[in-house]
Amino acid sequence: METKLWALLIPGPDEVWAMASKEKAEADAELHNAILTRNNLPEQWGVSLESVQAQVIEWPYSAEEHADALMNGEPNVLDGDGDPRPETPNG
Repeated sequence: METKLWALLIPGPDEVWAMASKEKAEADAELHNAILTRNNLPEQWGVSLESVQAQVIEWPYSAEEHADALMNGEPNVLDGDGDPRPETPNG
């Protein structure tokens, strides 16, 4: 049985980010999207909410690339103030 690998898709440069689990990806996507909405960021940026929402997807590359990506950190998801969160080890 093949194990699925998960990623977070955040539109923009470096769109696809490896995530340690589907649950981690879902939690980060939910946080990112809630902050977008709460801070009315899409309107401030002049874009649609759909164009900047995070989505959970299956990792589109190899298992080796997923492992390497996990070691290189997590995406800059937004913090509660709508600013990018500092990079920390992905867990």
